[in-house]
Amino acid sequence: NFPMHFIVALLLALWPVLDHSAALPQRSNSGKIVPPLAAPPALQAVLGYPGQNPAFIWDEKPAALPSAAATPGLSVIWWNIEEGKTNSELTGSPLDVNIRALAQSALPPHIIALAEYQPAALRAETLEQLREKYDSIFLPYNDRRPELGIMVLSRRSVQLEVRHGPTLDWAPLKATADASNRYRQRWLKHTDHAQIFQRQAISLRVEHEGREVYLVPYHALQPWTAVQDMVGKVLGALWTVYHLVTGRGNPLMYQSVRLHDWLQKEFGESLDQKPFLLIGDFNTTRGSPVDALFDSKLQRAFKRASFTFPAKSARLRRYYPRMQIDHAFASRGLEVLRSAVLRLRGSDHYPILLDIDVAR
Repeated sequence: NFPMHFIVALLLALWPVLDHSAALPQRSNSGKIVPPLAAPPALQAVLGYPGQNPAFIWDEKPAALPSAAATPGLSVIWWNIEEGKTNSELTGSPLDVNIRALAQSALPPHIIALAEYQPAALRAETLEQLREKYDSIFLPYNDRRPELGIMVLSRRSVQLEVRHGPTLDWAPLKATADASNRYRQRWLKHTDHAQIFQRQAISLRVEHEGREVYLVPYHALQPWTAVQDMVGKVLGALWTVYHLVTGRGNPLMYQSVRLHDWLQKEFGESLDQKPFLLIGDFNTTRGSPVDALFDSKLQRAFKRASFTFPAKSARLRRYYPRMQIDHAFASRGLEVLRSAVLRLRGSDHYPILLDIDVAR
């Protein structure tokens, strides 16, 4: 797998410095705006909408998906909504339209986790409609930007209890306090992106139909853009290739190892003492060292890679190849009934849907 992984990493790193004048346009050759795709029956089925078609706005027609039968499990959606930036650039506020359609559907998800949420990301009428069916908990990333974080929406049939873990630092693992501080300051001096690198480990105790399961939402820091700010696009691209392949000496790996260590304290060394789902934006590709860290003791929810970033309608589509950086891992023994990438318009990421069996 190493040669293929290296090629993927190379493409990912060099993509921003290539000429993308032929990137997919938002208009057809005739100059008319290309309309959004109608919701295909297969994707309506995976969301549980046989015979009913809420007003979704799709970006791309998906691959074949599971049958229309509603699953008996707990349904969870993770969606990085990019602070609403892509939504504000597109006509018709498709992020708001799609989130309202999810909430108003015949089988609304039990839990919706919106990453990179901030107060202006959604319209007031969207928030008002969500309050009719969902309770909400806001989990800020850190105290540098306390308004930015993960908004967790839960149906009233689901009980949530937040459990705060330690701060997930991004300095070298065995460095002294002085060395760690110098390391952070080097990043903070050269790039504003490092202001929001710090995260807090969080688990949500979920009670659904008398059963208990844990949800661990994780939005990892993203160092790749920060490196380009520090050393330029070309050197930043080479740095990215090296670190995607080796996983050595970068803030993302340091932070992910700390999360893994905390998970072992919470769920046992083998990560199987209590059922839990780890879901989020890991800011790294499938098969990378960070990905392998979690795949070693957990079961991967997506058996096959399915890209989640960048969305076809997003401005960033010009600068990155398609890849899966939003992942989900389940503890062994927790059955994943269904998993899908929903290519809904509204962000630079696509949401991912998981159904897990909480009856066991």
